[in-house]
Amino acid sequence: MAGPFRAFGPFEFDKTKILDDEYIDDWWEDVDAAEAGLPKTHGIYIISLRNADNFVPVYVGMTKNSLGFAGEALSPRNRLEVARAASSKGVIVFHFIAKPKEKQSGFSVNISREKL
Repeated sequence: MAGPFRAFGPFEFDKTKILDDEYIDDWWEDVDAAEAGLPKTHGIYIISLRNADNFVPVYVGMTKNSLGFAGEALSPRNRLEVARAASSKGVIVFHFIAKPKEKQSGFSVNISREKL
């Protein structure tokens, strides 16, 4: 049985560009092109280090502000988590767990913390 939430990703992130705001803006545009509306959506995000087919979570977070994933997943604190993982072998990837709308395109943005 499928639940109301779906996982999106992995979205690769160049760990050498963690301080490059222009790269990050472009990266969010790429995420939005792949899944329209996802950057502004609320939910759970997982930052992982991928080696071949193996994913090792580095950080798991939940959106807390009105800006959604784009406002939180690469906050200064989370950039530090990515920078710490940058010295490890592998590729940084993001997965986003969000709730698509049932009858329209896009995502539900008004989700209570209890449902997350």
